[in-house]
Amino acid sequence: MTDAIVLVDARTPANTELAGHPLVPVRSYLTAPEWSERRGLRVVNLCSTTRYRSQGYYASLLAEARGHRVIPSHR
Repeated sequence: MTDAIVLVDARTPANTELAGHPLVPVRSYLTAPEWSERRGLRVVNLCSTTRYRSQGYYASLLAEARGHRVIPSHR
């Protein structure tokens, strides 16, 4: 399993990786239990926006709450 994932707004069939790390649709990260169970995961949030109340914003907050290392952080 990978130790890092890249969050994106949507994934196209042709683009499933970036720099060797899987692209994960933000909605999947927010809802799929497989991500909440992972420990020591690095999360690079490349959503189009991380402004307050956006999916990108909540993904970064959730990553921090899960103990994942997230870039960019909200601190």
